[in-house]
Amino acid sequence: MCALDIEWYALMYLRYSNLVDFNMAEADRRNFNAGFVTDLNAAAKKLKEGKVIGIPTDSVYALAASVNHPESVRKIFEIKKRPLETAVTLLLPDKETLENAKPNFHPVLMAFIKPCPYGFVVPKGDWLKKICPEETIKLLGDKDSVCIRITNSTPLCLFCLKSGPLVISSANKHKEPDSTHHDMVERAFGDAIDGVVKAGNSLLKKSSSIVNCLDIQNDRISYFRIGSTSQDDIFRDYRAAKESVRTLTNK
Repeated sequence: MCALDIEWYALMYLRYSNLVDFNMAEADRRNFNAGFVTDLNAAAKKLKEGKVIGIPTDSVYALAASVNHPESVRKIFEIKKRPLETAVTLLLPDKETLENAKPNFHPVLMAFIKPCPYGFVVPKGDWLKKICPEETIKLLGDKDSVCIRITNSTPLCLFCLKSGPLVISSANKHKEPDSTHHDMVERAFGDAIDGVVKAGNSLLKKSSSIVNCLDIQNDRISYFRIGSTSQDDIFRDYRAAKESVRTLTNK
């Protein structure tokens, strides 16, 4: 690994550990040693080339592909034996990426979406065309909605910044248990994928929660799945988002 890669990664670490709710347990456990950074850079290169790999996320392990390679996104469904109508997640490196796409979202929804280990089901629209090719958009969610997540994991930021936003899906065969260690990913998929970032145990033991935000304009959210983040914690974030919008409106 060249010195430039080490310097670039250090800058990304500092940037994202300051700007997002960075999980310091992750930094402490993995120590961002040279070997781990080398693995991350190699993985980012594979994603940019259109490969499908297993990666540690801010919850459990996931299979990932760059949005810029629709054929690789489709391969995730094939590898997992997952029906195409079953949703996957669009992973963004930061909120700025979403804001630059200018989605016509309700103000509370924009305030609610933040870097965190759970997903938001939101309306599809022309904003997606500023992030994904048309062929990838067809593979995301259904005709009206898509699940998005903004990562609070520095390694995932690295992947997204080097390869473009990612499409991710938990690294397990359809309806089988989540992978909480890189060994489980290797056993489940073997040579069907193009590698696994070997980061040991996953940060969490459950896959991410997914929040239905399609009726947020009527002050209603619901849950497609309660996973690693509790309903109480999510609703607390939702109340905080509403309060922040109310405060801005009253100024």
